[in-house]
Amino acid sequence: MVSTNTQDGLLTSKSVQRGLILCLSVIAMMSLLHHNAQSGTSFFSQLQQKMNFGVCRSFSPSNYTRDYNVEEDPKLAEFLTWRLVDHPYETDMRAKKLTTRAEIIQESRRVLINLLTDLIGPIQNVMLLEIATYSNKGDPAIAAGEVMLLREMNKTIVYYCETHSCNKNKNMLLEKSISDNFTKDNLVILMQGGGNVIGYQNLDQIRSLIMDRYPEHRKILLSQSIWLNKNSNSSLKSARIIYNNRTNLTMFLRDRQSLGIAKRNFQGVKLILAPDMAFGLGALSRQMPPMYDIIWLRRKDEESAKYAMPKVQTNVSIHVSDWLDEWSSNVGTRDMETSFLIAFSGINFLQRGRVVVTDRLHGHILSTLLNIPHVLIDNPPFYKLSSFHQSWTYSLSISVLINNGTNALDAAIKLLSIYDRVLPPVGPIDMNRFTKI
Repeated sequence: MVSTNTQDGLLTSKSVQRGLILCLSVIAMMSLLHHNAQSGTSFFSQLQQKMNFGVCRSFSPSNYTRDYNVEEDPKLAEFLTWRLVDHPYETDMRAKKLTTRAEIIQESRRVLINLLTDLIGPIQNVMLLEIATYSNKGDPAIAAGEVMLLREMNKTIVYYCETHSCNKNKNMLLEKSISDNFTKDNLVILMQGGGNVIGYQNLDQIRSLIMDRYPEHRKILLSQSIWLNKNSNSSLKSARIIYNNRTNLTMFLRDRQSLGIAKRNFQGVKLILAPDMAFGLGALSRQMPPMYDIIWLRRKDEESAKYAMPKVQTNVSIHVSDWLDEWSSNVGTRDMETSFLIAFSGINFLQRGRVVVTDRLHGHILSTLLNIPHVLIDNPPFYKLSSFHQSWTYSLSISVLINNGTNALDAAIKLLSIYDRVLPPVGPIDMNRFTKI
């Protein structure tokens, strides 16, 4: 649940009492809504099922004192003892069953640390190559999450480079001068996660040159989606050459669809299902009041599902835009600083809404970190969001998965109603006068 006076820890007794009252009200309201809903509107039943369990559980006093690393289910209790590198395709066994934001964040970070602890081992030093400084806020959020997770693991980043500068002569000379101080047994090469294997051939080529420089080192390509489109045949052939038979390479895939594509096309490389690296940022708190009832993050590039926008009610303030080119970010004095600034610009973008509608994956992930109720619109034929959602956030009580714009707006309005008592109000209040589509 979203609350301005709580974090994912202890609630005050008054908050718990209010939450339990709200819980009972929500169940009653959702039952009525579901009864009156038209038969073709599937999200009502989805919301009701999630709210009946998720809202009550979120406001249960025991939920704020329980140990998320303890499980009553014997199978999940055993799962918590696993070295996940020995079970590379079963890492999502627990996450998909968790309902609260706190549980999902903690489980995602636990899975990543479990995997990286074994893959990096006792080696202290890593290089983090091809971090993002471009304006798609999700990729810099991945880089920021990677840095924070490595810091928690007490690993030292001895060198990093921005995606498009990694293979410039000046940077390669600096990289070599640093790497020469380490042997292959005390330096691990990490490459940025994202959604750009195969579908963005230039980035595969950048990684090819990086991997060729370190044939004997342990290399980890952090959590990726594989994006196949109508023009992917040539880049798929190229990717097979680049990634096949890299015995020292481990590739994290962040959804089962991508994992399946990788298993069919990449041989001689270790493949592991893993959450997105942006979860490394951990739980985030709102730092500003919302400006609108609904922030609608709508992508306009070739990965968009091109859905039609619905007619908006006059009593709901809504702002629709994309954060790629329509939401500027500050530039730092170094690439790493710029990456963090862009990531947190994306976080500020989302905070402007009491609730969020998004067809971008990191709109979903960052809204989860911020505890903002949100609606996901899937993007067929790529199904990038639903594939990720199915493994890592399937039961998350503050999110709803939808397949078109009209149902998304209806679901967002329902979320506003359900969470009205615990969401911060729009401020300044005169923002309610403006609607932009």
